[in-house]
Amino acid sequence: MPTFMSSSQEHSMMSPSFDASSGDPEEPSSQGVVGPLSEGLVNGLKLPLYNPHALPHKAYDAYKTRPDIIASSGSGSVSFFDFTLGLSEEDIASIESSHANQEAQLEAQLAERYKNAENVSWRRERAPDVPLYHGRAMPVLGVDLALVTRPRACAMALRSALKAGVRRVDTSSSAGNETTIGEAFAAAFTEDRYGVVRVHRQDVFVAGTLAPNDVHDVEKAYKNTLANLRLKYLDLYTLEWPCATTKQTAQVWKAMEKLVADGLVRAIGVANFSIPKLEALLAASKVRPAVCHVEGHPHFRNDDVLRFCRENSVHVTVSHATGGVPRPKSAHLPPVAGAPPCLLVDDTVQSIAERRDVMPEQVVLRWALQRGTSTLIPAACVADIISVFDVFAWSLGKEEMERLSSMQYQRRHSAGRHLIGRASSFPSYEHLWDEPPLDTFAAPIPDLKIPTFQLGNTGAAIPQIGLGTWKSKPGEVQKAVEIALRNGYRHIDCAEVYRNEGEVGDALAAVLSEGRLKREDVFLTGKLWNTDHASSRVEPAVRKTLNALKVDYLDLYLMHWPVTGNRGATLSPSIEETWRAMEAAVQKGLVRAIGVCNFSIKKLEALTGIARLPVSVCQIEGHPYFRNEALVRWCQDRGIHVTCYSPFGSPDSAAMMRRESRKLLEEPAVHAIAKRIGRDVGQVLVHWAIQRGVSTLPKSTSEKRIVSNLDVYTFELSASDMSTLSTLSYQCRMVDPPEWLSPSTGPYRKYEDLWDEPPPSRAG
Repeated sequence: MPTFMSSSQEHSMMSPSFDASSGDPEEPSSQGVVGPLSEGLVNGLKLPLYNPHALPHKAYDAYKTRPDIIASSGSGSVSFFDFTLGLSEEDIASIESSHANQEAQLEAQLAERYKNAENVSWRRERAPDVPLYHGRAMPVLGVDLALVTRPRACAMALRSALKAGVRRVDTSSSAGNETTIGEAFAAAFTEDRYGVVRVHRQDVFVAGTLAPNDVHDVEKAYKNTLANLRLKYLDLYTLEWPCATTKQTAQVWKAMEKLVADGLVRAIGVANFSIPKLEALLAASKVRPAVCHVEGHPHFRNDDVLRFCRENSVHVTVSHATGGVPRPKSAHLPPVAGAPPCLLVDDTVQSIAERRDVMPEQVVLRWALQRGTSTLIPAACVADIISVFDVFAWSLGKEEMERLSSMQYQRRHSAGRHLIGRASSFPSYEHLWDEPPLDTFAAPIPDLKIPTFQLGNTGAAIPQIGLGTWKSKPGEVQKAVEIALRNGYRHIDCAEVYRNEGEVGDALAAVLSEGRLKREDVFLTGKLWNTDHASSRVEPAVRKTLNALKVDYLDLYLMHWPVTGNRGATLSPSIEETWRAMEAAVQKGLVRAIGVCNFSIKKLEALTGIARLPVSVCQIEGHPYFRNEALVRWCQDRGIHVTCYSPFGSPDSAAMMRRESRKLLEEPAVHAIAKRIGRDVGQVLVHWAIQRGVSTLPKSTSEKRIVSNLDVYTFELSASDMSTLSTLSYQCRMVDPPEWLSPSTGPYRKYEDLWDEPPPSRAG
């Protein structure tokens, strides 16, 4: 029976941080209510299967497998995660129909967003070209597809831009969507339904970027970009950020010059370079940078860099033309305290737009063009690309230009905070930009002095409370992480399998760019998924996470499960093979500390016996309904820090694991303590965790709950309260995926093989 998954519902059940917002004390999960059960075979075991008709389809769909996890290995086919076993064909058809309806709704929304793309004829008008120093020409107005990740949206945005007359497309390897853009290119450069090729490759100026994590092998990174974009060459290849030293930048530039000499790329350039860094590069280069790509808009004019480039015949392209700050969802909402203002709703921009009967986006684009720079339409923020492109039939007057060029508020939107704070990158803002931060940066976020635990001699210190990021709807994680960081959280727990690392990266970049936090202020945890345990796959997995999070190192990297998905008597790849590759990631500076998740004492004993670098952290399930006391004690006795996930008891895991279990959030003893001390249930459970000497990861997307979960340092639980919560007779491992068991083949035939202990008693 097939396994299926909606692209809009990319979730996995194999997470250690299962406390979704639905698990908040004030937001009980309807998905956690166990409905009718049926019998089904899962890996040969007869287990109760959750009936999708007991809840709306979306609740069931959330637990579907990701197709890319279904893989194969040398030991045989990996066929876990199939939640359709035991369901009738009618059930399958019904759920597939539900998926189809959801996809149709999304497609309708996209079609509405880009409705003008199909309602206008192909335009002959083109943006004027600007000559580059080597004699080639580049359009002065292009489209930036960096943040458009959904294939349908990307194809529509590109088609809309090309029909409008846009003949310049900028991409970014850091955005992780080159493959999507490549598919859109392939569609754009083929015949339409009338048998006509409307635009050819040679008509479009395509620019790509070399990301910081790829500078170690420039040619390989470039060829990967070409393969992803389905192109034979790029018109421009840009070094996205300067390297930590002038010497390193010169070495990378030399490799980029070789691309030009070999005829692989037509022009090369740089981005986010200060004047001193440009001076050093110009002095050392054989091939001059054709373009310098920098931030530029009325809220950050960057006048000095523009003047320097003009004097040295380096063309400037300005990014974030619309200011980088999205419009508020409602004009009636009060501004968020400390949040940067939105340029598009600025009174000056609005008044000029109204007077000229144009859009605010057109005003700021026209302002950029009249300064002698080229600029880009941000496709992720601008729905009506065709209308926005109409900026060549009119011009701003002198008085209007002066008003836009004299705004007092000045601040970088993209300040590169993700690169700041390490000796291998830039120790401070001043080292990156060669100038002090602007006075208009917001004041630093108050340090709440959350206790931390030193992780051996790694130099890393893990905060006692962090934010879990598992299982949030698209668009929720970014907001939750921004709220958490602005309210004092300093630990964000991530995993590739959560499918939201990109949103976490966007949130981190947004907060760091405000100047209120530095990269070294935030502790980031990533996790290696089961299908990447082979030694050859570990480093690419780490780099994928780094790219998504927009950082150049992780504070902690964990092996997510002692599971690879292979069938057979022996686990393959072995834990030792995987650990050696993780140790190599530390030695390369990609990761500061390494550890494991969901390991038993026996498996930890085996690992510590062969480890060259210590196991810094063991992340495990831990709450009053599953205290995991022996494992916590064993780790603490050996200097291994313990992080406990699911402090609220993973309230929705019963349905996901196809079994019945109690709800910790409904436990009378917890409610009695909370009522007596005047705290909410969530705060009691978080404090119980930290009072045991471990760190913990409460999960929420509600601002109220995020703030409340951190407000646990002004009270203590009495010895009696701790004893009450630590002696509840009901004990149940909530996160226990049956898919990890292979009764007939191994390596884990039964519960005792995976956890190296019998199931806990559910007495009580």
